Amino acid sequence: MSLQDAQRAGTAGPLGGRCSDVNLVIFDEAGRLRNPETLSNKAARMVGEAADGQLLLTATPIQTSEADLFNLLALLDPDEFRQL
Repeated sequence: MSLQDAQRAGTAGPLGGRCSDVNLVIFDEAGRLRNPETLSNKAARMVGEAADGQLLLTATPIQTSEADLFNLLALLDPDEFRQL
């Protein structure tokens, strides 16, 4: 399922309970998830919490800002990288 499919389904339970058996989720173009206020980031957090593992792929340079890197790391480990 693509993130766009999840977004089209709406914000209230966008995956319709389909997150329960996720072993690994791969987020391509993860740089688009760097803003924690976006629907994309919120959907990624929901899917990531249900997955056993996550992989973020991006060609966007880390140098865009430290806050952007922090927000991506928070997707991987929200307990370690609590929101600012």
